Amino acid sequence: MAAAWVCGMAGPLHAGEGHVDQAEKLDVERGAIEMELQTVWAKARQDGENNWAIVPTVGYGVTDTLALGVQVEFEREGRDALAFSTLGLQAKWALLNGDDAPIGIGMQPAIVIDRAGRIGSETYFIAEMQREQTDLVANLIYSTEPGHWGEDALAYVLRADREIGEALAFGLETGGDLSGESAGAHWIGPVMTVSPGDDGGALPAFELSLFGPLSAKAPAIQIRLEMDWDF
Repeated sequence: MAAAWVCGMAGPLHAGEGHVDQAEKLDVERGAIEMELQTVWAKARQDGENNWAIVPTVGYGVTDTLALGVQVEFEREGRDALAFSTLGLQAKWALLNGDDAPIGIGMQPAIVIDRAGRIGSETYFIAEMQREQTDLVANLIYSTEPGHWGEDALAYVLRADREIGEALAFGLETGGDLSGESAGAHWIGPVMTVSPGDDGGALPAFELSLFGPLSAKAPAIQIRLEMDWDF
């Protein structure tokens, strides 16, 4: 399915600040190596500054139900220089595979280490329903601030993708923060996925998303560009 082209042990790592959290899916395959490069640009509503996040991720399928990954996040806020923000050590576990059950169920816990060496966490709870040309995904995301485990947050992401031909898919994604510093920040927008297909060789799949605010706490606009390689 087209929705499975953009795989990933993805991010960005934190649900805070009203920024987008990409929907996580249950695409785990034994022996598969996945490389992902995600760039998120957001214009802040309050001061109009441009904020950037660049997030490379590498994952490996240990079994057909377990994948391990490493994710690094770099951030640039306003006029500051781009700088290392966090390192994430991830595991994705598919408790129920969507190919064998009506609804796939899984989770992706991560240990998050910030630039000061403080440790936090982020856990995605994942539900996915796959049909012949349609993929529906729901995530609930619980995170704790590095060095301050009492400062936790709850966020959500919902996504629907529809395959159009063999190399193109369109979708709609929405999400937001239910608790924590950015509680009440909600966003929505379209997603387009282009895949090179089985004959694409080393060519990546591309995903382009444009998100607008559903509440005053969300950024004025957010754009996400993602490239994915499968080996």
